[in-house]
Amino acid sequence: MLEIAGPMPGAEATHLWREVYGYDLLGAALDIQMGRTPDDRPLREGSSPTSC
Repeated sequence: MLEIAGPMPGAEATHLWREVYGYDLLGAALDIQMGRTPDDRPLREGSSPTSC
């Protein structure tokens, strides 16, 4: 089964990813749905999964 229009993560998941990792999950999901390659750079300096 393939879900075409997958829902966004609920609760505070997207806000936590932005706060902890500096990455915009909603923006990435929108880019993918629009056929664009999402930007994999953090929104701010020093925010990456390896810097935690």
